[in-house]
Amino acid sequence: MELAEHHRDFKRFSFLSMFTNPSTTFASLRAKPKWFYPTAFSALASVACNYYVIHRIGLARIVESALDGKHVVDPQGAIQNVLSHRGIVLAVQSASIFINVFVIALVTATVLWLLLTACGHDISLRKALSVVAHANMLSVVIKSSMIVLTIAALRDVSAFDLRNPLATNMAFFLKPSSPEAFHILVSLDAIKIMNLALLIIGFSRICQALSTGRAALLVLIPWVIYRAISFYVPLFR
Repeated sequence: MELAEHHRDFKRFSFLSMFTNPSTTFASLRAKPKWFYPTAFSALASVACNYYVIHRIGLARIVESALDGKHVVDPQGAIQNVLSHRGIVLAVQSASIFINVFVIALVTATVLWLLLTACGHDISLRKALSVVAHANMLSVVIKSSMIVLTIAALRDVSAFDLRNPLATNMAFFLKPSSPEAFHILVSLDAIKIMNLALLIIGFSRICQALSTGRAALLVLIPWVIYRAISFYVPLFR
């Protein structure tokens, strides 16, 4: 029964409409909220992008970058250990990336749904999740495509910055030495700002009584709080 419903949702799901007319797509979610296939597509795009990055950059360099600045007794031994279990590492990483996309969408939608409900707006969690799923899908596809195209265009892949790969924020150009300054500048990312704008448009369309200004407050306040927490607690970054 549930699989049949997902199959019908897939037929109704228009991938291109979100890219060509996101406002109308969000409005259509009032009657037909769809979240599974947009989220699954985002997850697959993330996994595919990650696989291409590893293929082009090399797993050894990625592990070396991850260990940089961390107190590891034998970094070379750690790298060799990862490389000797390459298949398992890639499988676990791909699975975690795929699941993480669903978790992020669910957590984001739940927080915004609770805020909307507390403010007196009658909206189901499924509708909130459908808005988040579509907004995230557009952002993930654009970012993944840009990363793949950037790496494909590079003659020397060693020039690829794994920490901040795209020129979509000021940290990419200023390259601050301070971790705090880097964190702040990376947060002001054009793709992330686009994602926030899509969420604001989406919730203002799916909740007819919700103005764009109120939608902006409901989306931006939790985001600012999260960024503030991640600034002081590195675990949340």
